[in-house]
Amino acid sequence: MTEEVTPLSQAEMNRQSRRSLIGLAIALLVGGGIALTMSSTTNLIEGGTEAPSFSLVNVADGEQVSLESHRGKVVIIDFWSMTCPPCVRQLTELEALREQIPEEDLVILGINTEGASHQLIRDFGQGRGVRYPLLADRGSVSDSYRVNRLPTLY
Repeated sequence: MTEEVTPLSQAEMNRQSRRSLIGLAIALLVGGGIALTMSSTTNLIEGGTEAPSFSLVNVADGEQVSLESHRGKVVIIDFWSMTCPPCVRQLTELEALREQIPEEDLVILGINTEGASHQLIRDFGQGRGVRYPLLADRGSVSDSYRVNRLPTLY
């Protein structure tokens, strides 16, 4: 008995290609983040652990952004600083990724850990063409994620 194979529609092929691209991009970014982080002793949250919830201000519009509002989506959280050259490079790499993958498939949240003013963070991001949400943290979120090196990706 043979099973009939039904060809995939163009839309289904596009969805599968997009999922593959997302998986590859995340693997590359996380791998790079792990390599940077693993260069010294770290105490990051273990894989399989539920991500700590948070709500922070988006410096572009003053609106609160919560992790909970993105439940069920693929979310990359980038902890960064304006004075960290690898962080700045990663901002532009993440923006390039964001341009390739629709927001309904991937959410990127950049969390600045310096405690800088919203205006300074906003201007810094705009000057580098970053259009994904940049959030201001005064330490509580980075502490709950056990961030001790930058950049740190989750």
